Amino acid sequence: MTRVSAYSQVVVKVGVERSYLIDRRTLQNLAECKSSEELISRLKRSIYRSVLKGIETPSAEELQYSLKEELIRLYRRMVDYSPEEIRSFLKDYISKLEIENLKALLRGKNVGVSQRTLVKRLHLSVEDIFGRTGSTKFFDFSLDRAYYENLLNSAEAVPWVDREIASSFAGTEVDLFNIVTIIRSKFLGYPSHSIYRMVTHRFYKLTESQIRTLISSESLDSVLNAIKKGYYGKFLPTLGRLEETLIKFKMAIKNFTSSAFLVFLRFGRTSISTYSCLYLYGWKAVPVPS
Repeated sequence: MTRVSAYSQVVVKVGVERSYLIDRRTLQNLAECKSSEELISRLKRSIYRSVLKGIETPSAEELQYSLKEELIRLYRRMVDYSPEEIRSFLKDYISKLEIENLKALLRGKNVGVSQRTLVKRLHLSVEDIFGRTGSTKFFDFSLDRAYYENLLNSAEAVPWVDREIASSFAGTEVDLFNIVTIIRSKFLGYPSHSIYRMVTHRFYKLTESQIRTLISSESLDSVLNAIKKGYYGKFLPTLGRLEETLIKFKMAIKNFTSSAFLVFLRFGRTSISTYSCLYLYGWKAVPVPS
């Protein structure tokens, strides 16, 4: 099969998967539900009814678990659709899901969570698990750091026609991870030497000097001010509640990168296959070019 034929098939299959996405208006209606029961009732009338089949009144945990299981199935299908030469990079990217489960297992065992409870919470965030156990102990971020550093290595191994866009995608993910990790760590009052162990030692638009400046800053405000002066400062919104600020910050960066993907495509500097796959892996839903 020629390269053009392989990419054409990916575009068709991505188009099919796109047709299953909930539109923005429906998402807004779901967000305005007054109770979890109302939310679940609406979801059962959507394309996700098969995911919730057999679950009469799912708890928030069961609902999250079921939806993440469906997300994993979607990721696996997309990897299978992809040409062989970029599958390794995509598999490394979605290994993030396995990393989250490993973290949950290791940390849950460390604080004595029972086996039954731990299995039920494998798809919960680590913050949820430790918030419920009441533990405030500091945990090493070595799994996260290893994942992001490996993602950069994997991007560099992609064939040359896709390497620039893959490196841009992976590099932005790494920089975003480092910035958010430093901000949250400062908010929680972690010492500088502990924060330095959490971040990667490879970067994209950031330099090691900038990372050290952020880590050594004396307060959260000084960290945010330092970010404003750098490359990512243009994406930092007007400060509000910390989590809202971080969400808007991440979305601004991802929206910008999605627009950059189109530029790569128009000038023939990447393949439609890579664009289509990364588009489905959580980046802004912009039209796939014809």
